[in-house]
Formats: sequence, structure tokens, C-alpha cells
Amino acid sequence: MKEILGTYGRRARFYPGAIVGLPLTSFVVVFLVAKPAWWSALSSVLAGSGLSYLMAQAVRFRGGIGEEARWTRWGGKPTTRLLRFAGAPNIVQVERWHRQLQRLFPDEDIPNIDEEARDPKRADQVYDVVVRTLRTLTRGPAYRLVFDENCEYGFRRNLLALKGPAYLIDCVSLLAVATLLVLDATVGLGASVAALLAVSAVDLVLLIVQRFVVNEGWVRSAAEKYANRLLEAVELLSRTTTAPK
Repeated sequence: MKEILGTYGRRARFYPGAIVGLPLTSFVVVFLVAKPAWWSALSSVLAGSGLSYLMAQAVRFRGGIGEEARWTRWGGKPTTRLLRFAGAPNIVQVERWHRQLQRLFPDEDIPNIDEEARDPKRADQVYDVVVRTLRTLTRGPAYRLVFDENCEYGFRRNLLALKGPAYLIDCVSLLAVATLLVLDATVGLGASVAALLAVSAVDLVLLIVQRFVVNEGWVRSAAEKYANRLLEAVELLSRTTTAPK
């Protein structure tokens, strides 16, 4: 899986899907634990079938839904808002980023405060263009912090996108566990009560996390940290990189 998905694919796409599917996975393991050879063979087939890659791509697609609407609610992309003079908490920092970006992209007309005020829409478009290039230029071991924050944002964004399915899976799993516990107590299924209780504990923990942790504010926090790390890299880039013309 490591070779198929890559580090970003695992951290930002596969892990959210795996977490959401954990109740089902745990439930299946409870019933297959007595057949390790059969389970091992099935696991090998699934791993070699590309199922993990398909799941990661499905998570990626789901995560992209609604992202533009979130940016609109936030007042723009986090990187765009950091580059704007309008509403900036620290004008000096914005001016510094603009000077560095102008050196890095000499062919781009990076707006000053007056130009941004006259045409804020065009200014946002310029910021978007340079940020897209920045993302390309900051790929590599020298920008590990940027990469890590990008993975964190992707993970949180995708987990939020899967919140609805996660609730459904958790509730179905809890209902199934409760049903099996009742049946075992009444007709004697021979099920492992300890294993079923462990599955229900996993379901409850995930429900609590989804309810109290996974929300838009949680995602926004990661997005803003990534935006800050990306723009902090501009200083290093402006000294060591000549951007393509």
C-alpha cells in the first residue's frame, strides 16, 4: 500500500477512510478471528486488488465536495486571505510577503495596497496564481513542515467530508452489536461478549470524536496552519530559487 498511495495518499486519504470503516472492520474481525488462514488469504487478495487505492480516490473526491463553499464562508482561501492587505492584522508582514513574492515572480504584477483596493477581485486572482506555483516549488525535503501541514489539512478535510457516512456506519455497528448481545443472551450464539463490547467501545469513541472534534473549525485551523507554513517558505524560496518565467 505504501508504494501505491505514497505518504500524502496514506495520511490524507487512506487513513480517513480507514477510520470511518473501522467499526465494520472491527465487526468483521470478531467473526473471522477463528479462521485466521481464510482471513489472511482474503486480506492478501484485497490488498493486491487495488481496493485501498480505490478507497483513497473515493475519499479524495468526497473531500473536494463543498471545499469552495467553505472557502466562501471563510472569506476566501486561507492563503489568499493572508496575502490581502484588506483586513490584515499585520500589514508589515503582508508587505514583506509581497516584496518576497515580487522577487520570486518578477513577471507577475503583485498588487500593492492601493491596487488591491481598486480591484480586489483581480488581486485575489494574482494571489491564487502565485500560490499555485508556490505549492509546486515547496515540494521536497527542505519544506517538510509545509508537507506535514498539507497532509494534516487533507486528513481533516476528508474526515469532515465523511462525517455523514461515519455516523451511519457507527450507528449500524452499534445496533448490530446490541442485537448480537441480546441474541447471545437469549438463544446462545456462542459469540465473544468481550469482543463485541470492544467493538461497541470503538463505535462510541468514534461517535464522540465525530460529534465533538470533527467540524469546520477543526478543518479551518489546519488550513490556516498550512497557509502560514506555505507563506513562511517564501523567504527561503526568495533566497534560493529562481522561479520559472
